[in-house]
Amino acid sequence: TIAAREDGVIGEDEETPGGFYLRNRNTMLRTLTLGDIKLVTVLACYEELGGRQAGRAVDIETWIDLLEEPEMAEQELGWVWYGYGFGPYWLTLRDGMVVQIIEQYLP
Repeated sequence: TIAAREDGVIGEDEETPGGFYLRNRNTMLRTLTLGDIKLVTVLACYEELGGRQAGRAVDIETWIDLLEEPEMAEQELGWVWYGYGFGPYWLTLRDGMVVQIIEQYLP
């Protein structure tokens, strides 16, 4: 909350939504090479679980399609994509290549 106030994202009497604010002051862009990734773990919401999130492995091609059209998760795959691609991800690197991608849950 303090960082969000310092950055002018929220006012002095406001709180951060969910108690989270992600700050990245480093403006350097990085290009990473994908290794032999077969699956990406995203967070899916299932109606039958009362709307709770659960990790869902999708193949890399489906994940790329989801990034372009997040609504396809519900329309074609039968679940709602929790982060719609806007949440942060954990990237595992090996020898400078991305070998694993997992979406991070934020309450």
